[in-house]
Amino acid sequence: MVQQLLPRIGFAWTVRCMGFVVLFCFIVCLALARTRLPKRASGPLIELSAFHEWSYSLFVIGIFLTLWAVYFSYFYIDSFALDVIGTSRSDSLTMLYIINGLGIPGRIIPALVADRFFGILNTYLVLGVIAGILLYCWMAVKTYAGMIAFVVCYGLIGGGVQGTALSSLPTLTTDLSKMGVRSGMVLSIVAFACLTGPPLAGALIQRDDGSYTYACIWGGTSLILGSSFVMAARQMTSYRPAIDN
Repeated sequence: MVQQLLPRIGFAWTVRCMGFVVLFCFIVCLALARTRLPKRASGPLIELSAFHEWSYSLFVIGIFLTLWAVYFSYFYIDSFALDVIGTSRSDSLTMLYIINGLGIPGRIIPALVADRFFGILNTYLVLGVIAGILLYCWMAVKTYAGMIAFVVCYGLIGGGVQGTALSSLPTLTTDLSKMGVRSGMVLSIVAFACLTGPPLAGALIQRDDGSYTYACIWGGTSLILGSSFVMAARQMTSYRPAIDN
């Protein structure tokens, strides 16, 4: 949207149009969404004692590493198509549309599979590792056909990672009345991962003289490490030792 509107209507109205889209989506949500459970008393804004549990602390680290890298390809897939593969501007935008569009079934299908067969946490762990491997494979993409294959695979898997990452937190929480504050704390922390990940990838690309090798190694490693930390959190859940103060 930005790339299409910016040269036509300028920065100010491009930002306004983005704001109107977000506003419309929120108006629809506010008009249609209803609470499933009765309203309860508000909990605390922050629960620092949650970090005394190894399972929660490891989960936060794992999700931070995951979301640090998962958006990297979405930001740079069109630049890669232009600069490395040598596609036209329209074809590079097509890559961006595909990888984002496939995020819709990528979020729905893993959720259904998790609900029926494997559980949300196991599904996330598998998707996180696959996403990391795909970023490693991105280094080997040199042709347009390879580019299409990567975009399709990562669009599906990356969407699944985004849809299952935070949804797996309830499986590590015994007291579901604390889910709101604990989810909020995770989101507050991983916001910094989402903010800094793409610029870091850009700095790595620039340092590597336009090559995506360093960025792909960082992204793949971060995703696999993130899944490893969440797996460790699952292992710690069975007996939940407290971190010494």
